[in-house]
Amino acid sequence: MSAVKLIRFRPRFLLIGSLMAVFSLSLSDVSLSMELSPLELRQLQTRVFEAPPDKVQLALHEWCNNKGSRNTPQASKHLPVTISCFQVHVGTEDLNVSAEVHQVENGTQIRLRLKTWYKEGQGRYMRETTQKKYFDIVYKGIADILVLSEIGVDVKVYR
Repeated sequence: MSAVKLIRFRPRFLLIGSLMAVFSLSLSDVSLSMELSPLELRQLQTRVFEAPPDKVQLALHEWCNNKGSRNTPQASKHLPVTISCFQVHVGTEDLNVSAEVHQVENGTQIRLRLKTWYKEGQGRYMRETTQKKYFDIVYKGIADILVLSEIGVDVKVYR
């Protein structure tokens, strides 16, 4: 009878062991998927707009100012140029936005680096974020302003 019990017990042990191995592998996949590869990070950070660099820079400046940026970055004709906006209000977060602007064959390339605040102990610190939602918000804002600048907006003239 003890031999029968061992045979019944072994499959359970193997099943539990294999489940633990699968679970530990899935946990390691989760932690690996949180960190982006250099290629994934570059894809997240980079967009190309079919507009000249000066218009893209102005659109980024306007978006930053509309979101409450503490500084007013200046446009530059010398490319590549880095534009920084501080304390841009996006939802409940304040972002620091840094954008590298380059002219490319089919338009203007922007590569963003976004930093958000986080708390640790008694202090608040900034760290670079890779949350897609923030990049989407910035790029959509730039695109919307570029579209508005192309179609023009009627402005009332008061006399």
